[in-house]
Amino acid sequence: MMPKSNSTLDETTSVPPKAQANAAPLGLSSFAMTLFVFSMYLIGTGGVVNHNVALGLALFYGGFIQVLAGIFEMMRGDIFHGTIFPSFGGYWICFGFINYDATGILSSYKDNPEMLRNALGIFLVGWTIFAFIMLLCALKSNLVLITILSLLVIINTLLTTATFTGLKSFEVAGGVFGVIAAFCAWYLALALILQKESSYFTLKTWPIERIHTLSTDKV
Repeated sequence: MMPKSNSTLDETTSVPPKAQANAAPLGLSSFAMTLFVFSMYLIGTGGVVNHNVALGLALFYGGFIQVLAGIFEMMRGDIFHGTIFPSFGGYWICFGFINYDATGILSSYKDNPEMLRNALGIFLVGWTIFAFIMLLCALKSNLVLITILSLLVIINTLLTTATFTGLKSFEVAGGVFGVIAAFCAWYLALALILQKESSYFTLKTWPIERIHTLSTDKV
């Protein structure tokens, strides 16, 4: 006779296998694509200074789809992804809404550009703080996720500085770090999708607990 498991996870929170699909790759992919496109614009790739082409991307893929992924993650009981995906999805929706001409938000500051810079700067300060909070929550996850969130803190700090000061160099630097963060997010999404059962290879994410275990064993 097999002993009864002491784990309450299997007894109280188990769900049918079909309901356990991981939505994190979707959230990471939508975040990565939107961040990549806007970061390329910030760098000045192709001489693009009008960002309106990507507003739809920010509103729907980086925005709505990422929020949807977060809702699915919350339903799975994943509080971290259920918080970070809808939050950054909301960020992209806000960004698209602010920059959409029909809303009249930017034009309402046309007589006071300094106030606009300060308003956007304060907006970015809030997101810098939130990114740092999420980084603290992920310190025991894996090196890839920690890298992404660390880059987000750096990116938001650079863009906040660029917004307050008007210095283009900080904006370009933020774009460079944004491209790196986008590729890291795509990497993590791919690592989560690839499974030994259905893929010819898998990708490492370097979980912190395993790294700590290995270093302890060496000692």
